[in-house]
Amino acid sequence: MKNRTEPKLRGATEHEENAVGIVRSVLTPELLPPEWQNHPHPMGGYCYVASEALYYLLGGSEAGLTVKRAPCVGGEHWWLEGRGDKLIDATADQFEGDFDYSKGAASKFLTPEPSPRAVKIMLRVGAAGLTL
Repeated sequence: MKNRTEPKLRGATEHEENAVGIVRSVLTPELLPPEWQNHPHPMGGYCYVASEALYYLLGGSEAGLTVKRAPCVGGEHWWLEGRGDKLIDATADQFEGDFDYSKGAASKFLTPEPSPRAVKIMLRVGAAGLTL
């Protein structure tokens, strides 16, 4: 059985891997939309806000990151891709098997600036004294 406690990182730098771990460590239930409150996996429902926070923390488009999303059971799944073969999916472990990233489309986040939920994550990262 697949280890369902790890993000999916391909081509990520050590810095990016550390950032994913830090963001995952500060995710709490009030950051979830109501429809995701009872997801059976601890990372279920955090894909949008985790990807959004990571996008801004890691430098966004200037760092070569692209926002991607694709349909999934219950809605849409969000993650980041970068130059080369880079893939950063902080919540990939919410899925039973491998997610089909080939169905992903380039996207923008739903707000032009970081959402209030993403700002909470970014503030928590800073308040914890964690540096990226």
